[in-house]
Amino acid sequence: ALAETLRAILDGDSGQSLQRIAIAGGDSSGEVASALDITALSVCAGLAPGAPLCRAWSDNSRRDGLELVLKGGQVGARSFFGDVREGAVN
Repeated sequence: ALAETLRAILDGDSGQSLQRIAIAGGDSSGEVASALDITALSVCAGLAPGAPLCRAWSDNSRRDGLELVLKGGQVGARSFFGDVREGAVN
């Protein structure tokens, strides 16, 4: 359901303005990335151990270049999501 929701957002008009997405949950993160037709990720910066900021590579122009953070359940400080939003890096 999370993957379908995110796909609908990215494919809609409001999705054109999204540049960065944080997805929480280790298994969920992988499922979402697969469902979005992302073929590869490149690490751009460290946000928290085990949860780097990544650039998505995709043949789909709405996904290519998207910044993603795939966060496992017990990763990151309390400020994690704010840090992602603000672009804070380690």
